[in-house]
Amino acid sequence: MKKYLIISLISIILLLFFSWILIEPYLIQKESIEIPFKNLSPEATKLKIVQISDIHFEGFTTIPRKVSEELIRLKPDYLFITGDIVNWDIEKLDELNEFLLKLSAIQGMEMFGVFGNHEYLSKKFPLVEKMLNESAIRFLHNQSVLLKEGINLVGVDDPHLNLDDFKKASEGIDLNLPTIILAHSPEISDEISLENSLILCGHTHGGQINIPFITNLLFLKKGNRTHKSGLFKENGKYLYINRGVGTTFLPVRFNAFPEITNVLLKSAD
Repeated sequence: MKKYLIISLISIILLLFFSWILIEPYLIQKESIEIPFKNLSPEATKLKIVQISDIHFEGFTTIPRKVSEELIRLKPDYLFITGDIVNWDIEKLDELNEFLLKLSAIQGMEMFGVFGNHEYLSKKFPLVEKMLNESAIRFLHNQSVLLKEGINLVGVDDPHLNLDDFKKASEGIDLNLPTIILAHSPEISDEISLENSLILCGHTHGGQINIPFITNLLFLKKGNRTHKSGLFKENGKYLYINRGVGTTFLPVRFNAFPEITNVLLKSAD
């Protein structure tokens, strides 16, 4: 009797676990971070900035719909997208175009982004590249732009594939101004020593199936293995690793909720 009770208990635990990992991918969390910057303009402190990452779009399914609905509700001034908009095996390019048009219809929102490894590894890369670059999202391919609120915005190509060139991307920026850096992978952090800066990235999915201790041992990335998600301060710069909204390989998550992030800027002067 005791044996059957133990087997039943284990079966229930396993059932609950596998049920949960199928539910968690759809429970998008709204995170918020506040970053102090020197020489920040009064206008910049009023900005609504949202970061999303790792959509892994395959079709206009539940997660992309939830993302677009949440962005319509938030009405940010700027949307920063840090790579892996598409999954490498995307087939439904017509639905991708529908999703991009949905984002472009949000009034008052400017969009900037960078490519991730899944864009570059896509089986349809030429078509994906053309569609993304012709969308309302301005992709920064190792480039920078000065936002009207007096913020340097620097975007680098995917560090995970060694396509990043921060030196080229940041050439000519005013170092006295606050700088936000968009990159797909947090590996870029090891290469940047710019103070008064914030690096926004994704790629990790927060581990996706994040089992304490075990995931840390198996987690493969260059640099600090403990940096799966969250905000870190390193030598005068900030690094934020977004858990992303999509999944890859398996459509499951555990202890790594998908997220949309509000980025609040405050003056450090």
